[in-house]
Amino acid sequence: MAIRFLESPGPILGDIRAAARVRHPNVAAVIDAKAAGGFAGLVWEYAEGINLQQAIHQRGPMPVAEALDLLIQAAKGLAAAHERQVFHGALKPSQWRLDPAGTLRLTGLGGSRLTIPMELRADVDIGRLGGLLHFLLIGREPFPMASPDDRWSPATDRPAPEIRIHRPDLPSPLVDAYRKLMAPRPEDRPQSMADVVAMLESCRLAISGDRPKPTTIGPEFDLSGLGIESGSASSPLTTPNHPIGPPLRGHGRKVAGLSVGAALAMLAIIGLIVSRRPNPIPPAAPIKGPAKTTPAPPPAPVFGEPRTLYAGPADAPRWMLASRRPVPGKNVQPDGLNPHGSGSYLVAYRQKLGDFILDLDYRLAPGGDSGVFVRVGNLDDPMRTGLEISINDKDGTGLDAPGAIRRMVGTSTNARKPAGQWNHLTITAIGPTIAVSLNGRAVSRIQLDEWTTPGRRPDGTPHDWPGLDPARLPRTGFLGFQDLVGDCWFQNVLVKTPPPRRDESRRPDLGE
Repeated sequence: MAIRFLESPGPILGDIRAAARVRHPNVAAVIDAKAAGGFAGLVWEYAEGINLQQAIHQRGPMPVAEALDLLIQAAKGLAAAHERQVFHGALKPSQWRLDPAGTLRLTGLGGSRLTIPMELRADVDIGRLGGLLHFLLIGREPFPMASPDDRWSPATDRPAPEIRIHRPDLPSPLVDAYRKLMAPRPEDRPQSMADVVAMLESCRLAISGDRPKPTTIGPEFDLSGLGIESGSASSPLTTPNHPIGPPLRGHGRKVAGLSVGAALAMLAIIGLIVSRRPNPIPPAAPIKGPAKTTPAPPPAPVFGEPRTLYAGPADAPRWMLASRRPVPGKNVQPDGLNPHGSGSYLVAYRQKLGDFILDLDYRLAPGGDSGVFVRVGNLDDPMRTGLEISINDKDGTGLDAPGAIRRMVGTSTNARKPAGQWNHLTITAIGPTIAVSLNGRAVSRIQLDEWTTPGRRPDGTPHDWPGLDPARLPRTGFLGFQDLVGDCWFQNVLVKTPPPRRDESRRPDLGE
């Protein structure tokens, strides 16, 4: 049993009585409640196991399938409570207990004093499930700098932090579900906990449906049962910094009813039979003379952990005007870093970046026009020493559409959300290649080495950006947010870069 005493319980006696009627495998039930002398005692059935806060601290972030399974269990338990008009209102990972069999149970239902209006209580629980999903996948709160009560809830003035920069392995249906749960506006979230359950179940079905079909030999042998998953060796969470640990539940390794050992033995016999069959293809004649070799492509850069460039006023000193002066306080606003009215064409990050993966959210005022400049070699002349990614509220596609590499490479699709809504922008720069994604959709890409003729594109058509020679642009430069027309707020600015070489580890701040 778990027991809790409450002082002056009168206002919540109705909630306690309603909570006592909730019976669900994912909720620790209220089994007794007594009130006397201004106090009340609540008794819940005991929930075995450890809470999710302890589980993540011990093991690190969870694999996708386990995190989704636990969130579905949580949503089902809350759906049963919401049917009885019982709401929690203060959900945190420490209130969910996971037993050795993998069953998740909510503790403390009915024991919270809710000051939230009744019509908003369901929405609060729904939003906090998004915070729980962030914690299961990333290992920390979505808003660690907020007050303790607000760290787990969607923010009303900014989008939820991007999770794919921390977990590139996350499938799109799960990322979409996370964004819906954590949407700043309640009307953009699921409207009931039953809707959340349906959304998550559809997500699980979509993810399992996206997997390649298992390789089979005849009708009886399914190789997927051997526990080999595509891409598992390259998961970012298999590093020592992100231990996955043992699975929460044991899964027997069976192949069509056979144990792994028996299956492997059968496969070995099949392999022996196949190896003894005559080869219908004669061996190729030996090649005379020296063998021709193709140079191996250069290895792709290994990116380190994401680091925050801007997530609030505390990060403002990392940024500067093109004149190297500090960013004025009026441009550090609650909604984010806003370059408009700064007196500078660019608000720039103080340190130059070479290869990088940049993730950020931006919100444009109606009629606004801005841009993100990358690899700017000279802050006094960004137009001819860097590339600009367009930010505006234009419809259609083209050389100046949202996400275009302005005047150089147009967009393949218009993925922007209207002015007033938050957009998510990803810019990847690796060597001569710069690729842009807007709201999860690839929109533009440039290969600088192919721009060998000044004033013309690789296909021979002229471009109207005088003095810009893409092939000669520096591969290292400043990142900057443009002040062109109207307000544009930048928030949740994260970057991944390759670890510094030894000779760069003590490199000074290049903006000073």
